[in-house]
Parts: sequence; C-alpha cells; structure tokens
Amino acid sequence: MFDKAQKEIVNTKKDNIEMQEEYNNWKLRLLSDHIIKNHHAYVRQVLPQIENLLEENENISNVTANYIEEVKDHFRGLTNEMMKHIQKEERIVFPIIKYLEDCEKFNEKPKTRGYGRIKDQIDVLEDEHLGAENTIKEIKNIINRFDISDDSSNKIKLIYDKLIEFEEDTQMHVHLENSILFPKAIKLESELLDKHN
Repeated sequence: MFDKAQKEIVNTKKDNIEMQEEYNNWKLRLLSDHIIKNHHAYVRQVLPQIENLLEENENISNVTANYIEEVKDHFRGLTNEMMKHIQKEERIVFPIIKYLEDCEKFNEKPKTRGYGRIKDQIDVLEDEHLGAENTIKEIKNIINRFDISDDSSNKIKLIYDKLIEFEEDTQMHVHLENSILFPKAIKLESELLDKHN
C-alpha cells in the first residue's frame, strides 16, 4: 500500500548500519544514555501523537471508523507495554549496566543479589522487544486493509506514516540493545565474575 515509505525505511537502515561501527566502540554508559535521550524520548513524544491521530474521528466513514477502533485497541496495548518497558530499562537494567562498568573501572566484583544475573533481566526485555515488533506489524496489517478511496485516506496515510517512523525508531532501538548493549553487558558481567572468583 505504501511502498514509498517502506523503501525509505530500507535506505535509512543502510545509513544506520554504517553507524553500527561507531556504536560498537561506545562505552555502555554512553550507549545507555544515547538510547534514553534519543529513542526513549522519541517514544514518549510520538506515542501520544499517534494516539491523538487515532482519536480524531471527524469526516471518516463508518467502515474506516471500525478499522480505526481495531487499530486503537492494538495501539493502546502497545503504548502501555512500551511505557513499562522503557521505565524498566531506565530504572533497573541501565543502572545495573552502569554499575557493571563502575565495577570494571574500580576492579571490583559485582554484587548480583537482588537482580540475579543481568542476562535474566535482558531476556525479559528482548521478549518485550519481539512483542512490540509483532504488535506494530499487526497494526500495519490492519491499516493495509483500509479502503482509502474515501475522504479518510489522508488521515490513514498520516497514521501509517507515523507508524512507519515509529517502527523504524523501534528497530534501531532494538538493534542497539539486542545487538550491542546487551551482549556487551552480559559479557562484562561474566568477565567480572570470573575474574573475582
């Protein structure tokens, strides 16, 4: 339906791959802060924007209104899960990762009581990443079923474009965590525990 937007995502992904080398060289603290300042801030900004678009029901057909209700149901769930997810990262996992870097800096054995191993926390976050990606795909599938021949086509296109933009950011967010931050944190914790046993 919106091939141009999907092509733009592919081009953006290519640009993001070039940045991966730079991200790989960052300290875990810097990468965590980058994710919070850029990706988490974006989530907090864009989710209400998309929700507002979904709430505006002026000048749309009944059929379109029914589709929008279905999208809204999925989107509410996504919003709730994303907000809990980023809070968990900011309040629990990222502070643990920063603590691990401090342990490395001061040549100390990390105290893992209270949270177990960092991998346990990360496994949960990675499952949540997969769930968010699947929900976004479900929402896009619903939107692709819209009949855009009526007056609501501009609104649907705007919702779809915002969702594509959100999906792109989510993919980058997930990539930074699943492919760089989390494996490095797991490795660091393991090395520190082995070194001090």
